[in-house]
Amino acid sequence: MPTLQFHATIEVFLCSVFAKVYDLVFINKFQEHLITSDLQFGFKRRLSTAMCTMVLKETLAYYSTDGGTALCTFLDATKAFDRVNYCKLFRLLLHRNIPPIHLRLLLNMYTNSVANVRWNGVFSNSFSVLNGESKAELSALFFFVYIY
Repeated sequence: MPTLQFHATIEVFLCSVFAKVYDLVFINKFQEHLITSDLQFGFKRRLSTAMCTMVLKETLAYYSTDGGTALCTFLDATKAFDRVNYCKLFRLLLHRNIPPIHLRLLLNMYTNSVANVRWNGVFSNSFSVLNGESKAELSALFFFVYIY
């Protein structure tokens, strides 16, 4: 049975390495411009979602003592970055004084991604990747800037 494999050329590999290095440099250089809420636990140094879970448990315990009622709502934001409006995101980053030259490079990286598929040794034509979260740290940070 043929398997579906994604083709990774040297150019894609180098682009991926470049993107990861660029993300780290960008975060280091502009971290003071990317501050999010103190109540946001994930993707921050010395904080974790486990801390958020502990806060939730303690809050529920507090309100449910003596027969009280506590209501809770959960939001699955797993694919949320797929729905981010890039115009709004980059406008928000511009208002946070990120230099336009960096934003132009990032916008190009986010909107001009292409891929192709290899199946049984045959490559498809290249196609645009129109959505999907980059697995980079910067995507998560940008999402929190977007919703903050």
